Amino acid sequence: MPDTHAKLFSPSASERWIKCTASAKVNAELPDSTSSFAEEGTAAHSLCEYKVLKALPVREYDGEDPTKSQYYDAEMEECCSAYCDFVVETYFKAKDPYICIEKKLDLGRWMPEGFGTGDCIIISEGALHIIDFKYGKGVEVSATENTQLMCYALGAVDIFADLYDIDKVVLTIFQPRLGHVDTWECSYDYLISWSENTLTPAVKAILEDKTSYCAGDHCRFCKGKTLCRARAEANLELAKYEFREPPELSDLEVEAVVQKASQLKDWLEGLQAYMEKKALEGYRWNDFKLVHGRSVRKIVKPDEVAKVFLEQGFDPWKPQELKTLTDLEKLMGKKAFGEACGAYVMKPEGKPTLVLRSDKRTEIGPDDLRKSAAEDFADDI
Repeated sequence: MPDTHAKLFSPSASERWIKCTASAKVNAELPDSTSSFAEEGTAAHSLCEYKVLKALPVREYDGEDPTKSQYYDAEMEECCSAYCDFVVETYFKAKDPYICIEKKLDLGRWMPEGFGTGDCIIISEGALHIIDFKYGKGVEVSATENTQLMCYALGAVDIFADLYDIDKVVLTIFQPRLGHVDTWECSYDYLISWSENTLTPAVKAILEDKTSYCAGDHCRFCKGKTLCRARAEANLELAKYEFREPPELSDLEVEAVVQKASQLKDWLEGLQAYMEKKALEGYRWNDFKLVHGRSVRKIVKPDEVAKVFLEQGFDPWKPQELKTLTDLEKLMGKKAFGEACGAYVMKPEGKPTLVLRSDKRTEIGPDDLRKSAAEDFADDI
């Protein structure tokens, strides 16, 4: 089915499925998810498109006003303006340039039903520029050998190679929230060689179901990473160093541990999240149990507490809000506070947390889980 192939060969995930061909089918079969971060990124891309088309009116902007988005703020305005300035500067430096903004690219020549959208493509005599805007600030993205942008470049080559002589391909990542602008350049021949020797063999292996697993940094956004055995084996191989004293490790081993520490941490956090999710669904682990985590007291009726304090001649306010509970106890005295305001203070149950069965806290039973789920549902209505 066309949609199946499209999910198999996403350019944005190409680094992962090129290096770990088995991950293509795994990710295609698992459900997609969205987040506020993804929605924020989409809003920022729309604002970038709006600004560039206003500065270089090569076509009409046909979207909704991006400044009306719930995610629009001063930071987004500044970041997108900086991107627009960079695009405009690159455009005017090129020789007889032609520019495409948010261009749909057909990648079917290299991967069945493959497609992508280039944020900015500038073609001129001798050079093809691919500029990609990244609004995220969690991971710094490199332009060097960036497979997503190389796929986009191949799509652009299909459109423009007969019209322009392309000698070099220039790939740029523009990531303003990290103050990161990275550019990498390769020859046209190198791009074609990469497509033939790296991209095409990976696509062929996936289509012929002759895939293999390979763990690495590219696992970060894999939907199947939590229960992937190849990733587990790679991390357990690294974890064995964790139980040796530093003097027993060589300098090369120390470097390897530190360099891969973030991968190991991410893997362990993913496993714990998986276990907690199953436990919340009613699964009972042999050596672990769900308990209520730590919680802090909070004032549930601040206006009533403020009224009590004012009646007794105390000032309960710090600028624009009530003082902290601890400060209020110090101000009135802990015993007096308890007598006067104890009814307005509560300590909610902590968030369910998975711990070893040796932990002294009481295990949360099935009835408590159903009650918690019902309360959560009620809050969402």
